[in-house]
Amino acid sequence: MNEVITMKERRIPRKNPFTMKMAVLLAAVCAMLAPGCKTEAPPPPMAVHPAATNQPPESSAPAAPYVIHAPDGSCEITIDTSKAPDMTDWAEHKLAPVLAQWYPKICAMLPTQGYTPPTNFSVVIKPGNGVAATGGTRVTANATWFRGQLDKQAVGALLHEEVHVVQQYGGGRRNNAPGSFALGDITNLLSLAQKLKDKGDPVPVFVSRQLTAAERKALADYRGPGPKSYILRTNLLGALNRIVGGPGVYDAALFKSVTLRESTVNLREEKPDGGDLARLNRALLEDAFPGELARRGAGGRNRGNSGWLTEGIPDYIRWFLYEPQSHGADAAYIQGRIESDAKKGQVYEPKYNDSYRVSANFLNFVAAKYDRHIITKLNDALRQGKYYEDFWADDTGKTVQELNQEWVAIVHKEIAKLKPKAAASPAPAKT
Repeated sequence: MNEVITMKERRIPRKNPFTMKMAVLLAAVCAMLAPGCKTEAPPPPMAVHPAATNQPPESSAPAAPYVIHAPDGSCEITIDTSKAPDMTDWAEHKLAPVLAQWYPKICAMLPTQGYTPPTNFSVVIKPGNGVAATGGTRVTANATWFRGQLDKQAVGALLHEEVHVVQQYGGGRRNNAPGSFALGDITNLLSLAQKLKDKGDPVPVFVSRQLTAAERKALADYRGPGPKSYILRTNLLGALNRIVGGPGVYDAALFKSVTLRESTVNLREEKPDGGDLARLNRALLEDAFPGELARRGAGGRNRGNSGWLTEGIPDYIRWFLYEPQSHGADAAYIQGRIESDAKKGQVYEPKYNDSYRVSANFLNFVAAKYDRHIITKLNDALRQGKYYEDFWADDTGKTVQELNQEWVAIVHKEIAKLKPKAAASPAPAKT
């Protein structure tokens, strides 16, 4: 509703005659003293550019966390820049859309039956140390580092952390039943399969008789390292664990040709039951197949350290799928590593488990030449705590060491094809 203001309501004040006379008198006096009667205006305030102080511009109030959802509604992502308000615009318009779009893509690449990826996670950008870190569903990013990388590595670095959110390998499901075997505990599958087929000794005959029809078929179809190896390995694992968890297997006639360890004999003489009986059954099998099964006391031979994969998979997704145009993990990067070490008098030779970008390059080689689903398979094994070093031979027919040699040779060929870097121009002579 518009309000009408009348002249009466405005009450225009009348001018005071005395005030007007004083103003005229002061003007006359000032004119007589001219030019000294001038009041100079104060100098304008000095403008301080935020960059000149090396500090981010201040904000009157901290920015509220920004929330965005994945296109398919699978995840809610919260980005908090309250400790770095100068990065709010970048976070909302550059970072958030990428994290939202790529979350369902990453989940599709890293599935596990029965596993549901987190439905929400947060990114907190604030001053700190290092680059970024992920704990569960909370990503912390160092604002100091990211300010210098906004148009370079900033988005990719946080996409790497987003992959960690999906991985959740620390919570992988594991079979912790007393005495149970793991996939990596079958240290020589080829030899174990041959003994079970030959049925020369009593214990292999006993184990063969415990196999189901499906397990016997997997054994008959096995021809050595290759894609079918994983099928046999998982089948034999099931059979071995049924034996371990069943009634006591010791029988003097059955184990007459097996040399038992002193620890096995001592445990047997205690007449164990429950979990201890399962441990005895495992120890007996270990003694019967010393070259084929890992001994629990030795920690399990032939189990590879998987930490390099935990970082290598995110960098593979980042450098070869999200931003391949940046060439951040290709031969040129490895060439830089070689040249950097050479300046220190050291020799750098890339290795598959060097982690991050180097391991990402190795994974890209295996995916391109041997198995385009290798990342999905590795992720599933890692999440469930079932990764073992022979995984590579089972999947590709070559051990990880053989794959490493082949990959390194290709990397060196790619480096040789790179254009030599231009020499720095000599500094001009001083005059």
